[in-house]
Amino acid sequence: MSTGDPLRLLRLTTAQPDFEQALGALRVQAELQQAEVQHAVQEILDAVRREGDESSASHS
Repeated sequence: MSTGDPLRLLRLTTAQPDFEQALGALRVQAELQQAEVQHAVQEILDAVRREGDESSASHS
């Protein structure tokens, strides 16, 4: 999920009359991006673990 220029997004959202709502929307977006990154890292770690398991199994 690409959001483009984050500063542009911040300028757009802070121009809204309800600053707290805009801030909440940015916070939710940041949490979603963090969850996506954590998921991707977990997939990488799982793949590395599988590679390690396969190589240790083939050496025994």
